[in-house]
Order: sequence, then structure tokens, then C-alpha cells
Amino acid sequence: MFETAARCIRRSSLALSAMAALLSMPSAARAEQGLAPSAPPSAPTPAQKPATPPPPATPAPANRAPTTTKTISTEGGDANGVVVLWPRVIPSATADKMDPVAVSAQARMSGLVAQTLPGRPITLRPKPERVCPQGGCAGLSIGLVLAHVENGCAAAALIGGPGRTARRIIPWAGRIELKAMQVEFRGQPESLLSLKELVPCDDLVRVMGERDAAVAEALKFAARVHASTAPKAP
Repeated sequence: MFETAARCIRRSSLALSAMAALLSMPSAARAEQGLAPSAPPSAPTPAQKPATPPPPATPAPANRAPTTTKTISTEGGDANGVVVLWPRVIPSATADKMDPVAVSAQARMSGLVAQTLPGRPITLRPKPERVCPQGGCAGLSIGLVLAHVENGCAAAALIGGPGRTARRIIPWAGRIELKAMQVEFRGQPESLLSLKELVPCDDLVRVMGERDAAVAEALKFAARVHASTAPKAP
């Protein structure tokens, strides 16, 4: 009887040892031997959605006047002076026929500069130099957007400080609504203008003369800003 009991005890010990060894095995090994259920397969990674393509670029309106090498001023003017640029005629496709009006308008700009900022050297730029050099003009600059539809015209002054500074837009003739008060250096100001009323092109310069005050004030303001930021002599 004692031998039978001893054999039972030995079998129980062996069974417990086997159970302990089984439990110590990794779950993956038990699964390979069919001793434990394998882990459920992981859910498949969903396919990535293709990136949304960027929206197509909006083409520039046909009536914009692109900057070319010929339209860049070959002179930057004097640091204490004013560069009077050639008017920016819109639409550019018919700019040549507006030459007589552009010449008169540029003369009006030059006269206003001489009257408003007396004693300052004026650099008058010929056709078609309507933007400052790549590094900007040395001093102040004044340009003009001259828009026309058949025999009707509107004009807005562009006044900038030295260097690559933004240009302030001042309506000068016709009724113009502005989408912004200034345009970045060498930007396209015509995209910021909404023409509401035109004046006869033959009468443009006279109308400009009646509205000189706002442009003159903008010139004085630009001159004050330039003077306050100019380096002081030692």
C-alpha cells in the first residue's frame, strides 16, 4: 500500500513539473505546439488615402502688365531725391496708343513733386521704365496706374520709400475702390483696384490737378518716414 501511495505521489510531482514547464513557455511557443490558442490576427492597416492635390494656380488676368527687363528703371535716383516713373498703363496690350496721356500724366506727377518737396532732385524715367531697380530706388519714388477703357480713364498714384518697400496706392482720377491700401514691391497694383467711374482720357490731367492734395500729403508723409529712418551723419 505504501508503494502504491509513493507511485501516486511521484506521478503527481511529475505532472506538476510538466504543468509548470508548460506555463513558463512563451504563448507563441505554446500556440505552435497546439497547446494554446494563437493570438487573433491583427486588423489589416487601412490603405492610406492619396494626398489631396493642390488647387490649380489662378492665371493672371490678361490685362495685367508684367514686369520685364525693359520696364525696370536703369537709375535708382538720389538718396534725397524722388524718382518719377513712367506710368503703368492697363491694359498693356493697348499701352502705346495711350502715350500722349501717359506723357502728360507723368509731367503732372513731376510738377507735383517739385511743388510738394521743393529742392529735392527729381529723376524722370522714360518709357517704359515703370518700376525701381531690383534693390529698389535710392530715395522716394512715385508711379502711376493709368487704366483706360476705350476713351475713359482712371488713375492712381503709387508712392514708395527707398529700397524694396511696399507702395501706397492713392486714387487720383476717376472713382476707384481699393481692395488694399498698398501693394508689395514690384507687385501688380491693378489687381487691387476696382474701377467704379471713369473720366474722359482727354480730361485726365485736369482732374488729377483738382485732386492733388491727397497725393501731396502722401508724398510728405513718405518723406517724413524716410527722414526718420535714414542713417544719421556722424
